[in-house]
Amino acid sequence: MTKWLTSTEDALAIVFYMVLMQTAFGAFASLFVWAPVHGYAWPWLALLAVTGLSAHYTLTRALASADATFIMPFEFLRLPLVAAVAYGLYAEPFEAATWIDAAPIFSGNYYSLRRESRLARERAATEAAQ
Repeated sequence: MTKWLTSTEDALAIVFYMVLMQTAFGAFASLFVWAPVHGYAWPWLALLAVTGLSAHYTLTRALASADATFIMPFEFLRLPLVAAVAYGLYAEPFEAATWIDAAPIFSGNYYSLRRESRLARERAATEAAQ
């Protein structure tokens, strides 16, 4: 959807509307479990907001600039990287469920990249033959 929106919308507008929708949905969901936020947490929440918005903005810009089949494998690298950081910084063990859940994602990406690479070679060969 983001890739499609980049053809008509600016990345900043896409992120703005995403935040607007997530705020509405999150506000509704939090009505049932809301707990006050303590003062020491506000700087961490601000840091989380800045990094989250930056991630969404840069992903949207990347999708506007390049093909999704090139960008998305990098996006999916977050899972093993976060697992490695969690292990290194917090001694959080690698759980089998993480890798079981990741297997279809990585398999699909690998298949997609191989397929796109093969199709690009076939297109190049067809164009060269003409």
